[in-house]
Amino acid sequence: MSTRLAGLLVSPSRGLLIYTPAVLLAIPGYFLVKNLQPPALRSVFYVYGFSVVATMLIYSLYEC
Repeated sequence: MSTRLAGLLVSPSRGLLIYTPAVLLAIPGYFLVKNLQPPALRSVFYVYGFSVVATMLIYSLYEC
């Protein structure tokens, strides 16, 4: 699973971080969410972040 996850992120042919390096800016931005004032907006961002990580983990379970 870890090899497939690494392939999804940094593979030269289809890696997320290769074709969209701006995603790297989202990682520190996710940790800045705790400073947002409306608690409802903060919880929505936490759920979105969790869903992105869960989707990547589910994709890494499949073998090509």
